[in-house]
Amino acid sequence: MTVGYYGSKGTNLIGIVDINLLAPEQARGLQCAQNTNYIGQPTPLTTVQCQPNGYAFRNSGNVALNPQGNSTTVDALILDQIRPYRGYRAINIIQPRFNSNYHSLQVSGQHRFTGASQVNLAYTFSKNLTDSQTDRSSSPQNPYDIRGDYGRAALDRRHIFTLSYVYELPFYRSQNGFIGKVLGGWEASGIVTYNTGLPFTVSSAGFDPAGIGFLGPSATGPRPNIICNPNENAPNTQQQFFNTSCFQAPPLVQAFSTPAASVVPLSSDIGSAGRGVINGPSTTRVDFTMMKNIRFGESMRLQLRAEAFNVFNKTNFRFLDLNVTSTGFGAVVAPTRDPRVIQLAAKFYF
Repeated sequence: MTVGYYGSKGTNLIGIVDINLLAPEQARGLQCAQNTNYIGQPTPLTTVQCQPNGYAFRNSGNVALNPQGNSTTVDALILDQIRPYRGYRAINIIQPRFNSNYHSLQVSGQHRFTGASQVNLAYTFSKNLTDSQTDRSSSPQNPYDIRGDYGRAALDRRHIFTLSYVYELPFYRSQNGFIGKVLGGWEASGIVTYNTGLPFTVSSAGFDPAGIGFLGPSATGPRPNIICNPNENAPNTQQQFFNTSCFQAPPLVQAFSTPAASVVPLSSDIGSAGRGVINGPSTTRVDFTMMKNIRFGESMRLQLRAEAFNVFNKTNFRFLDLNVTSTGFGAVVAPTRDPRVIQLAAKFYF
C-alpha cells in the first residue's frame, strides 16, 4: 500500500485573451453615433449614450422588450465605435497571464496470491483549479479581471477509483490428461472504474448586458447570473441533469406586438456564474475477460479469450445542454460513452 500527496503549480501559463473588449459598463459613460449604419458619412451625426441604463447589447437584428413595452437591447455594432482598437472587432492574442494549481491524495495497493492471481487498486482525491480553462481556445469573460474565471479546470475530477484483478483457477494447472486439458488453464480478469463528473460551464450566447463587446467573433463567452447552487437537489435525469432554476436567463427575444409582461427584466452586470460550477455526469464501467489457455508441450499454447467491455451496458452520459437560452437547457445531449462491446479472440503462442 502506498499513500502520497502529489501537487503542481503553474505560473505564467499561455492562453488567449480578447484585448479589444471594453471594461464592464464603460459603454454607459461614453457617447456613440445614434445610427451605426451611417458611420463614416461626412454629415454630422447625432450622438447618444452608447448604452442607456437598463439596456443590453445583442447581436444585430435581435430585439427585446422591457416590462414597459420598450426595446431593451442595442445593436452590438455600436460598440465598434468605442473599442480600444477602433475599426476592429475581436482581437484574440496569446498572453502568458494565467495560473493553475493541482493538489491530490493518491492511494495505491497491490496484493499477489498464488500463481498469477492478484488484485490492484488505485484511488485519487484531487482538485485542479485554474483561470485558463482551455488551452488557447477560449478567453476569460472579463479580460480586466481574469481571476473572475478562476475555477475548476476542464479536466478536474474529484474522485477517481480503479480496481483491477486477475484470478487464475487453482486446479489442474499442469493440464495433465483430458480432464486437465478441459478444466485447467482458466483465468478471469477485469477492471472496475468509477470517476466523478467533469465540470461544465453555463453560457448565455448572444447577450451582453455589461456592454463588454464579446458578441461576434470574440473567443470570450458570456455567462448568466447565478443565484443558488445548481448541484443541490439536482434531478440528475436525462431530461434535466442539474438545477436550471439557479441561473437567470437573459431577456427573451420578442416582437414589438408581444405582450411586454412576458419579458424577463434586464440585468446590467457581467454574469456572476463561475466557470465549471456544474458537476457533470459520473462514469462507471466494468470490463471483464475470461481466458482459456491450452498447453501443447513446454513452449506452445493456444489462448481463447472472451472479452466484454462495459459488461452491464451502463449508460454514461457525456455532454449537457449548457446554453441558458436553449429550450433543452440542462438536458443530457448525445453522444453517450461507449455501450457494451463483446469480442472473441484466439492467440497461438510458440
